[in-house]
Amino acid sequence: MKRLLLLCLALLVCTACSSAPREEEGVVARVNGRPIYLNQLEFQHDMLHLEISAAAPTVAGLKQEYGQILGQLIMLALVQEEMEARDLIPSKEELKKAEADIRADYPPGAFEQVLVDEYIDLETWRKQLKGQLILERFFQQVLRPQVRIEYTEAEAYYQEHIQEFSLPPRLRLAVLLAQDKDAVDKALDRYRQGRDMTALLAESGSATAREITVRDSQLPEKWRDLLAKLQPGQATGVLHDEAGYQSLILIERLPAAVLPPAQAYPLIEQALAEIKLQEAFEKWLSAKIAKAKITVSAHLLPRDSEAAQADDSGRGEMNLLGDQGESQDEVSGESHEQGEGVIMEPAEDQEVDQGDLEEPVETAPQPAKQPAGKRPAQ
Repeated sequence: MKRLLLLCLALLVCTACSSAPREEEGVVARVNGRPIYLNQLEFQHDMLHLEISAAAPTVAGLKQEYGQILGQLIMLALVQEEMEARDLIPSKEELKKAEADIRADYPPGAFEQVLVDEYIDLETWRKQLKGQLILERFFQQVLRPQVRIEYTEAEAYYQEHIQEFSLPPRLRLAVLLAQDKDAVDKALDRYRQGRDMTALLAESGSATAREITVRDSQLPEKWRDLLAKLQPGQATGVLHDEAGYQSLILIERLPAAVLPPAQAYPLIEQALAEIKLQEAFEKWLSAKIAKAKITVSAHLLPRDSEAAQADDSGRGEMNLLGDQGESQDEVSGESHEQGEGVIMEPAEDQEVDQGDLEEPVETAPQPAKQPAGKRPAQ
């Protein structure tokens, strides 16, 4: 995704137009005529900097961050355009349900208070939520059906990443817990009489009984020392800490093992799907950007003294896009003629040269994951 963001930003500097008309107030860019507004940039920037910083931001730093955010917004605009053409935009009912699900994670009134405390406009947040839902649906319904994972690929991944499926020694334990010591003692007495773990887990009286499997290295030191002296089926005495009274019953010691391919396959499929989804998205986005008409306000561009460095960092990525052929159309299933590219819209007091955008920072959006905009920061 970092490379795609570089490609996206590199295209923003591939064409300059000194005679472009002045853009309407508040619009910082257009993607095939679709406006991107300054308040969208400001909102995304504020979400990245919810914590108050002691150091005042520099103008160059702000332009670099805004340039990175603009690349993400251009990407989202292209995705939304694609989803509208496919009639896959979430309905109002779906958006309301998504918002309700998020609100349900907060106590009554807390969601609104978070918005107020963080100076987040509710309608702007809703627009961001809609954009993230569209991106999720794009990956799930447009790109995912194109991704196929062959058995040979899964087998090769398993062999190359065998260490990821290696399990260290583990312990299977039953944990008895209660706020009253007598409740734990009674549950232990019933277990010792019959040594029936299934019965204990099903009915432990007023104590709570649950089974866990944990790595030996993850155990608290006090537990590790006590369990080291036990044989399977034996229990510790009654312990007490801030959680209450508890006892541990050692069910079995599990040796180190390697997860067999059949059990590892769901993990392998997920890992390969993420890789292939990323590749499919890069191919789709490269084709879309190459054909799109994207105009950008020159107010976001660095001054001439900064242009040379950005020009050098962008040319290699522009060549990658320039080499893309018509076969990229297969991703979207559409056929278009070559677009008009990117047109700079300079301010009246500024000359624009190619390469005016700085190279973005090392981070990039992760669209296949859970949307960052689904929940206000707390």
